[in-house]
Amino acid sequence: MAAFHGQVSATMRNLATSLLLVFVLMEWCCTLGGAQATGGGKGGKWELLLNNSGVVAMHMTLTHRNTALMFDQTSAGPSQYRLHPSGKQCTDGVYDPPCWAHSVEYDITTNTIRPLVIDTDTWCSSGAFLGNGTLAQTGGFGNGTRKVRYFNPCSDRRCDWIESEKLLASNRWYATNQILPEKDRVFIVGGLEVFNYEFLPPTSEKEEAFELPFLRQTYDPTVDNGNILYPFVHLSSDGNLFIFANRDSILFDYHRHQIIKNFPRIPGNGSRNYPSTGSSVMLPLEHEDGFRKVEVMVCGGAITGGSQAAKSGEFLDALSSCGRLVITDDNPEWAMEEMPGPRVMNDMLILPTGHILIINGAKQGCAGWQMATRASYHPYLYEPKETVGKRFSVLNSTGIARMYHSSAIVLPDGRILVAGSNPYRRYTFGVA
Repeated sequence: MAAFHGQVSATMRNLATSLLLVFVLMEWCCTLGGAQATGGGKGGKWELLLNNSGVVAMHMTLTHRNTALMFDQTSAGPSQYRLHPSGKQCTDGVYDPPCWAHSVEYDITTNTIRPLVIDTDTWCSSGAFLGNGTLAQTGGFGNGTRKVRYFNPCSDRRCDWIESEKLLASNRWYATNQILPEKDRVFIVGGLEVFNYEFLPPTSEKEEAFELPFLRQTYDPTVDNGNILYPFVHLSSDGNLFIFANRDSILFDYHRHQIIKNFPRIPGNGSRNYPSTGSSVMLPLEHEDGFRKVEVMVCGGAITGGSQAAKSGEFLDALSSCGRLVITDDNPEWAMEEMPGPRVMNDMLILPTGHILIINGAKQGCAGWQMATRASYHPYLYEPKETVGKRFSVLNSTGIARMYHSSAIVLPDGRILVAGSNPYRRYTFGVA
């Protein structure tokens, strides 16, 4: 495990062919503006926290109990934690998913890991927190595509995943979840070859999924998976939903099931959603205008043709552009600017300062098994209120590649927890 404080430890090694289960924490304190550059960056310090979490953090989220949940796919092979489920015969040398942990809870205070039991495959699932702090995790792969699971964090560290008997209306692999203003109601949209949305819980037992033609219209048939998976979704101040897929976006009234507005296409020669996989964030709202103005920022992704080229072993430079769109304007237009370098599979986080951190990912290729190269080791810091040309700065480099199936979250003390990355179909242990 590692933490980021102002300079990079020379002993950190690139674990590119391993599980990449090393955690990285990034601590900002007061060093961002004036710290001496290390590895070409201007601030931040990395600290290794644990060498191995036992499970790849394909998905990671913070709970209100000061812990982080991490979980992976059940089909990746044996993890580092052997389970002994009641009534189950586990045979040595035979991989049986129930006999191994595929989820863990990391205690931030004690720097320890607790294995958890998850029964159905959470590979590329999606989730949202309910009002009481319970995580509702939905969909996934195989036996998990229509599953709903809950994790209610506890103080005695005895809680575990609970699988609901109620199923989703549609398969949800690479879908997106958004919590709604109504009490504990979640909007779930998209997925592999799924062009609709549904609600959790449904309004009635007979409620099915609702078609969303926008997803079919933005689907690119020349690319596997269409560049519309994991669509970006943000709740606007007017109660409607901003939905972005491929290169296009809409404002959607989910009460009336109607599109309120079609936004201009984001400029640039490329796509932003899986497998092109850029990322998005809604910039911090301002109290001066009553939190009414809403601005969305989209960064990175893969250039047109990048996915097809990667299949044949040619890795094209990713997109280096970012776009900002004030979705509450009457006639909004994208304002474009360039990052310090190309980036795909990047994460974007809002820091306590109101700045945006762009971290993880690669410089070439796209998302997928061994579909990218040249890891992005330097995080970028973005200051939204600065003038154009002065908003981006490059922070100190890590020595650990964080590419496909990596993740990052903001911790309560302002540090950034970074984990995961496994570009192989099954766990591959070793050091590059």
